[in-house]
Amino acid sequence: MAFDEGPIGKFLEIFRTAVSLVTGSEAGRSN
Repeated sequence: MAFDEGPIGKFLEIFRTAVSLVTGSEAGRSN
């Protein structure tokens, strides 16, 4: 897809990484 190339693709990649980090840490803290 064209969105995966260029600044938009990089932003989406960083956004997905941040979301996975946040959700992962939130799930790990629910003990």
